[in-house]
Amino acid sequence: MVTYSGGVFTRRFWTDGPPVPQIVELLSPGELKVLRDQLELQLQGPGSGLDDIPLRAFLDTLRLSLSGGTSDRFATATFGSIVAENPGEFLGQVNWPGDVTGTVQASAGAVAAQTHLAQLATGNPAPLRSADVRSLVAALQVTTVSASWEQVLNFAEQA
Repeated sequence: MVTYSGGVFTRRFWTDGPPVPQIVELLSPGELKVLRDQLELQLQGPGSGLDDIPLRAFLDTLRLSLSGGTSDRFATATFGSIVAENPGEFLGQVNWPGDVTGTVQASAGAVAAQTHLAQLATGNPAPLRSADVRSLVAALQVTTVSASWEQVLNFAEQA
């Protein structure tokens, strides 16, 4: 079974013996390309009896994950308060038009974020896909931000 959660594609399968009954593998970009190609072929043919709506959504997620471009996720973002949760780890507030809010969490080698409608509870940050990291970098480069946000920019440029 292949799943996507928190910005990561994994494959899970059962084994017959020790040490664990279930193995979880992170899929590499090469494995994701093979999966994308297989799904595209599956969906080009006549009706397979499968519910193709979730398969098409998963295929779109694969394509976005593999794309080399920059998303527009942070294009209209406003960067708010930011704190150093721990030495070298920053948590900043971000707002968008239309009552969307969220947080960016950054440290050396890791950039994560979460967004939600302002009236809903905050969720856990998930690793950003590469296109979203590039969007964050682009947005921070054209905005006057505090020294802490500058550090987030440095972390994002290195991620």
